[in-house]
Amino acid sequence: MTVFKGYLRSAWHLRTVLLQYAVMYLILTFLMVGNVVTVSEEAGGEAGIHITVVDADDSVLSRALCDACSAWNQVTVMRSQEEDRLQEELYYGSMDAVVQIPRGFQEQFLDAQDGTAVSMTGRAESIRFQRLKRDVEQYLLQIRQQMDAGETLADAAANGPFILLPEEKKEEEAEEENMVLTAVIRYLPYPILSMLCFLLGYVVREYQKPEIRDRLALGAMSQKRQWLEQLLAFLVVGFLLFLLLLTVLSCISGGVFLKQPYWYYHVLNLFCMILVGLALAFLVGVTGEKADAMDGMVNVIIVSMCFLGGVILPEEYLGAPLRRLAHYFPTYWYEKTAEMLAAGRLSGQMTMEIVNSFRMQVLMAAAIAAAALALGKMKRQRS
Repeated sequence: MTVFKGYLRSAWHLRTVLLQYAVMYLILTFLMVGNVVTVSEEAGGEAGIHITVVDADDSVLSRALCDACSAWNQVTVMRSQEEDRLQEELYYGSMDAVVQIPRGFQEQFLDAQDGTAVSMTGRAESIRFQRLKRDVEQYLLQIRQQMDAGETLADAAANGPFILLPEEKKEEEAEEENMVLTAVIRYLPYPILSMLCFLLGYVVREYQKPEIRDRLALGAMSQKRQWLEQLLAFLVVGFLLFLLLLTVLSCISGGVFLKQPYWYYHVLNLFCMILVGLALAFLVGVTGEKADAMDGMVNVIIVSMCFLGGVILPEEYLGAPLRRLAHYFPTYWYEKTAEMLAAGRLSGQMTMEIVNSFRMQVLMAAAIAAAALALGKMKRQRS
């Protein structure tokens, strides 16, 4: 277990790096908690959220959807879309969500067996926006069910249930108590990637030095055994960080974290992001030549992944090309899962999307690890 012990001993010597990022993250968390509490208090007396509905269809179904949204929200209806102005109002907080109903929406709804063409944009960290997305989906589903029972579209739209019924209002207020925990969970990729890359990346870089590789090559330990011990050391460090983060989340939430309805999805999402961090740390350690160069590379990679993935800035504030590019980053899939779990209830389609997000994160972690192995082999062959 020479390599295994060496990795753990080297990681322990770099514990100050871990402490540094832990303190930075705690400061960020306290600032974020203060902001979330302030926003919650400011919105506490309002009825629902401010919504702008862009109704390009102007049909029976679209007008019924507008009425349903206005049951507990403040709704402004527009017939044409002014994308620049809407994005500006979203960014500065003068409205909370935009619901876009395209031309031909009613025909698409009648022809499709599932799914809708409604596009919703809003503050991803807002519990009320997540409930709006879920309730619009449920409202249209109930309209379809009434039509399947023999009612016409006009009758189903006229008699359909409104979004956010009064008895659901209390449930919404209870969910808002988890806003702080949700905000903390959404920012976790930054400290995870930072701590693992700076901690394990330095250790891998040290073991890439020619003198250490030559010394290991002269020993009796096979190359396969060295790789297995290195993998075991990575998994142990990742598991310890995993337990540490679960403890921190439980403390911040006052023990509520593990009592949430879908806490196991949060745990799996966190575990997948740690796998990504371990693979990225291996890649950084293999490719980094000098400490200064590696520091710059790590900062650029992590900030880019967090920015484009929606960790630093919600995806809704990014342009369309950047949103398409974000799909190639594991942080995007982490944030997508956290966003859906913030709604409090999951439909069957949302559950499948969450499972797909886990799969994408694991596949991207495997791809990063494979690239690191290939680059490490090329580097050894050149030397």
